[in-house]
Amino acid sequence: MLRLGIEREQQGDLAEAERLYAAAGEAGIADAMNRCGDLMAKRGDDEGAEQWYRRAAATGDAFGAYNLGFMARQRGDDAEAEGWYRKAAAAGDKDAALELAVTLAAQGRPDEAEGRDHAAARGPADVDRRFFWLIPPAVSLSITLFLLPIAIALVFLSDFSNESCGSVADCPKDFASLDHTGWLIDASGIVAIVQWLPAYFLPRVLRLALAAVPPLLAVAAIVNAWNTPIGQ
Repeated sequence: MLRLGIEREQQGDLAEAERLYAAAGEAGIADAMNRCGDLMAKRGDDEGAEQWYRRAAATGDAFGAYNLGFMARQRGDDAEAEGWYRKAAAAGDKDAALELAVTLAAQGRPDEAEGRDHAAARGPADVDRRFFWLIPPAVSLSITLFLLPIAIALVFLSDFSNESCGSVADCPKDFASLDHTGWLIDASGIVAIVQWLPAYFLPRVLRLALAAVPPLLAVAAIVNAWNTPIGQ
């Protein structure tokens, strides 16, 4: 019912969409309750919309509570709006936390408002582990993939820059240096990939330190290859 209601709404058949949302809402789907309330509010039936929002909020739905807070604030009832915004914010709705801060500021309670504003800006406590842990290894891999081709190109240029070194015996130090560069390239690529495995579980400082290793190894490979002119 909910999916069909969304399709009808997208097609512009709002009456049928409202009917389908109401049927899904009667089945206990909070999203459908909110959508039904939205359509009622759009056609001016605020009383009907509020009833659906209350039913959604009764299921613990944060958006239903947010909608009730918005309606209460629209009619000037800041006390009721505060209560609904608090419930929605406690359920994890960041928009409700921001609206609560605005409501508190309008009531002359700036200290409480500032605290709520900061809480909304921070978001869920686990957001770092759910998303931001990906950033250091992703940036590290991107930089490493940019640097490694440079190092590899320099190895080939050094290797074929002069024909006087046909074997390791002719230029042992230079070939040893290039061999060392090869090890640096391999290590850089391996660490850039393997770092993803422990990154989620590591503290932020260790995660950043590990992410710095592959680019540094790639830079070391570039410097080593640059300073190895075969046969010169």
